[in-house]
Amino acid sequence: MLRSLGVVDDSGRALQYQNDTLRPNIHVAVHFPEFAEEYALPVNRNTPIGENLHRYFKIRVYETNYSNVEKILLMKVNFQETMRLLLQNAFQHDDPELTSEMLALYQQCPTLFNKVLSRTDRNEMDALLENEDHEMEIDQSADSNHLRPAAINRIPTKSVVATHPINDGNRIPTRSGDLNTTSTWRGHLRLAYQYDYGKPAQYPSLFENRPIQWSRKFGFTDRKSNDRFTFRTGDFVRFKGDNQTLFGRVDHIFVLDNDKDRHIFTVLTLIKRTKTRHKLLDLEIMEETEDAVVVGVPVIRPVRLYMVPVRGVGIIWVNWDIHAL
Repeated sequence: MLRSLGVVDDSGRALQYQNDTLRPNIHVAVHFPEFAEEYALPVNRNTPIGENLHRYFKIRVYETNYSNVEKILLMKVNFQETMRLLLQNAFQHDDPELTSEMLALYQQCPTLFNKVLSRTDRNEMDALLENEDHEMEIDQSADSNHLRPAAINRIPTKSVVATHPINDGNRIPTRSGDLNTTSTWRGHLRLAYQYDYGKPAQYPSLFENRPIQWSRKFGFTDRKSNDRFTFRTGDFVRFKGDNQTLFGRVDHIFVLDNDKDRHIFTVLTLIKRTKTRHKLLDLEIMEETEDAVVVGVPVIRPVRLYMVPVRGVGIIWVNWDIHAL
C-alpha cells in the first residue's frame, strides 16, 4: 500500500545508518565540513586526525575479507605498534628472550618487517642499532656493587666471525647450542656462572640452543662512587680472582640467556705482572699470556686502566695520576 502511494519505507536504511554511527571511527571524518565545524579542533583544520594512517588503511583493507573491517585494521595497527616497542627494547625486562630473538631477526632480514614497520620506523631502527650508545640493561647481572649493568652496541650475528683460544681456536659461537662449542668454552662458562653469579657447580647442566648477543661494550654503575664505568673490546680491566686481583684484556663481550637466566660475560686474555719497570719511564711492564678466561660483571673492578702495548717491550701500565701532573 505504501509503495503504491509513492512512499518509500526507509526504516531499514535508517536502522543501518544508526548502526553505522556506533561502529569505531578509525579515520575521523573531518573531510565533511559539518562534522569538522562541530567537532574538530583547530589542529584538525590542517592535518585531520588519522590522516597519517589513511594510506596505510587503503593498502591493508585489501588484505581483509571486508567483514568487520575496522576491527581487523585496528588489530594490524596494534600489531605494528607492538613490534615497534619490541624492537626498541620496551619489553627487554618482561620478555628478554623474545626481544633478543626479534632484534637478531631484524638484523638478519630487515625486509621481513617492511609491511609491519613504516619507512620512518625502519630508518629509526637502523639508526638505533648503529648507535654506540644503544644500551640493553641486564638487571640479572647486577649485584650490590655493580648497578644497572648493560650490554652496549650489539654486533650483528653475520659479523661474528672471530676465533679465540677460549673455544680452542675455533670461531666464537653465535648460539649456545652451536656444534662448534668445545668443552673448554663450556667449562669456562660454567665456572663464570658458579663463581661470578653464584650458580651451582656445573650450571647449566644443559645449554639451550639460544642466540648469543655479542656486543662491543659493557657498562655498570659503581655503588660507592655512583660513577658509570664503560669498557669496550681492547680495554684492560682489573678483576677479582682466587683471593687476588688479576688483570686482563677485554677480547669479547656477550649476553647469554639460558632458561630466562640472562647474564653479561666477558672473554679476557690474562695479563701478568713481570716485576720489571721501563728504564726511561719508570713504569711497570706487563706481559700478555696465552691464558683466557670468561668472567661475569660482578668481578670487574670499577677502575679505569691505561695500558699501552709497545712492540718489543710489552704492555706498559701508565698509572700516573693526571691530577698530580
